[in-house]
Amino acid sequence: MTDETTLSAIANDEKDACPKREAARCAPSEVVSIFDVNGAEIERLAALQRTGLLDTPHEEAFDRLTRLAARLLGAPVALLSLVDHDRQFFKSATGLEGAHAAVRETPRSISFCQHVVARRAPLIIEDAREHPLMRGSQAIHELNVVAYLGVPIVAEGSNVIGALCVNDSKPHAWTQEDVRTLQELSEIAMSEITLRVKAREQETSLGALRESELRFRELTENIKQVFWMVSPNGEVLSYISPAYEQIWGRTCASLHAEPLSWLDAIVAEDRPAAAADFGKAASGKAYDAEYRIARPDGSLRWIHDRGFPVRDPDGKIVRLCGIAEDINERKRAENALRESQRFAESIAENSTSIIYLFDLETGRSVYTNRNAAESLGYSQAQILEMGDNLLSTIIHPEDLPQMARHLAQFAETPDTRVVDFEYRMRHASGDTRWIWGRDTVFKRRPNGAAWQILGTAQDITERKQAEAALDKAHRELIDASRQAGMAEVATSVLHNVGNVLNSVNTSLSIATGKVSQLKTDGLVRIAALLTQHADNLPAFFAEDPQGDRLPKFLTQLAGHFAIERQMVLGELDSLRGNVEHINEIVAMQQSFAGAGGVMETLQLAEVIGDALRMNASAFERHGTHVECELDPALPPLTIDRNKLLLILVNLIRNAKHACDDSGSSDKRVTVRALLNGSDRAQVSVSDNGIGIPPENLTRIFEHGFTTRKSGHGFGLHSSALAASEMGSALSVQSDGPGRGATFTIELPLSPKTP
Repeated sequence: MTDETTLSAIANDEKDACPKREAARCAPSEVVSIFDVNGAEIERLAALQRTGLLDTPHEEAFDRLTRLAARLLGAPVALLSLVDHDRQFFKSATGLEGAHAAVRETPRSISFCQHVVARRAPLIIEDAREHPLMRGSQAIHELNVVAYLGVPIVAEGSNVIGALCVNDSKPHAWTQEDVRTLQELSEIAMSEITLRVKAREQETSLGALRESELRFRELTENIKQVFWMVSPNGEVLSYISPAYEQIWGRTCASLHAEPLSWLDAIVAEDRPAAAADFGKAASGKAYDAEYRIARPDGSLRWIHDRGFPVRDPDGKIVRLCGIAEDINERKRAENALRESQRFAESIAENSTSIIYLFDLETGRSVYTNRNAAESLGYSQAQILEMGDNLLSTIIHPEDLPQMARHLAQFAETPDTRVVDFEYRMRHASGDTRWIWGRDTVFKRRPNGAAWQILGTAQDITERKQAEAALDKAHRELIDASRQAGMAEVATSVLHNVGNVLNSVNTSLSIATGKVSQLKTDGLVRIAALLTQHADNLPAFFAEDPQGDRLPKFLTQLAGHFAIERQMVLGELDSLRGNVEHINEIVAMQQSFAGAGGVMETLQLAEVIGDALRMNASAFERHGTHVECELDPALPPLTIDRNKLLLILVNLIRNAKHACDDSGSSDKRVTVRALLNGSDRAQVSVSDNGIGIPPENLTRIFEHGFTTRKSGHGFGLHSSALAASEMGSALSVQSDGPGRGATFTIELPLSPKTP
């Protein structure tokens, strides 16, 4: 008999759930809309996926149930339908024919079973063509479903994943007994599915466990450390990694046989402490220990062993685990490092140098060796106690700004650079000591900022005193050389003055001779005649023969006096020129003899001209031809005129001597001045004289070196010193004996910066 109550209830539920669908006679496109994709639906689909049944082949366990359902309920078709998101999959299908039987699925939109899933209750339809919910379903025509009875398939508690159903191609009056029979069969199906899910989960767990164990073994059997697991009392070994054999030199099998034999391998001195540490783990505490073991070959190994207890959920210790590693190389390195540190400390403490570490951030001393303390009159402890007052205490006040700049530069100084620095320090006694320090970056912060510097220093007080004494002697030598050079120039001037005085004497002798030869006697006689005939001069000139000859004689005498006058005037003019020349030479010598060091801005041609004029008479007397070539582009120079004149006079005079000593009749000296680059002028003095042997080129400017019998070696030496003082360079070039020589001085256009 038909259960009209159940049918009516289901029909009414469908109407309440979808009033719009009832109005539209439940179009097939709207049937699927009873499932909303919400959280519950997502969980249901996930539970369906976890069964692992979708798209799997037929299985006899499920096919037996659908065959039994069809036979017991007298239905031609029985299905185990799994309702997916957009389809229903038939895990088992008895009596299904056509294309759907081959693919074992239909769209969810034409599924009757989706309503069982949605309502979570049986669905009973005697004639779908008359049923208010299903009469518009495409399944009536496509699957020839007229009568339908379906009950839920539940998995994982409350998730309805599908339905076990029977259907008929003609109306069928389902009974309550039919419903109970189908429900009992569905419970069998659910039990089978549950077993499948659990088996699947177990397989997954076992797979994960196998994967975990595989990874554990891959890890423990390929690391250099020994991983071990034992029972809480240590008497049962659960696991030991293969590294045990390499480190202990014993087999893993021997340790499995005697789990406590690892203790026997520990050297006697270390064994009690190692056993006590192991006892900590057994009592629930982790331990970290180092000990030595003796291998069967007699060698010793240092071991670092860390152990810890493993507890169950109730807090009970179920095993002890740990990792042991060979630290023999680390111990060797540590010992070597300690030895190296002791060696370095021994060197530092016994060094005659000052050695220190200085913190740039705090301005404090980190370390000073014994010699640093002794050099400053403080103890090492006192230097550390100075703290950030260190620099203000021991650095000379005048050098503190320079020290601050020195330390600041390490912000940009690379590690490999060593920075030299000279400064003064105050001894504890109050004395000032000169120090030469060499500092480099020792430590940096993680961001690269310089943190500490390492320095060595030497007390150079005695060296500074020696330098001061040497500088004084050097200045005295320069003064002496300059005076000697000036004396040589003065000698040259005296020669020039002597030459000019010879000319003066000659001019005076000629003028005197001419005056003495004047015919003044005739004038006296004429004066006497004129006086004698003063009373009758016209008659004297007209009648007396002497008076008649007197005008002719006066004419001749006048001509003679005119000639003599011109000759005397010429000699007097020469005498005046020679006197002026002497005045110029004396004036130049006076200027040259003045104090040096006065900078003047002048044309280079002026100084060259003065130097040539001071030697002019010597050139003329010895028949030496002088040429002067000046670059018109030369700008004015700011220079010490006296020092430059000293150099040029010496070079020109030496060139003249070289020409004289050559014995050649063609004696030539050339002075050239030209611009050399943008910041220097070059003056050269060349001669075609005797030349310079190669072995003398390197000694030519030495003090006292000379090749002339009458020379004393001051001129060129004083010239080289004067050139150095001006920031210039004096050099010489010669192709050898008989090939002449060229001396060149390079002059800065601007004065050198102190």
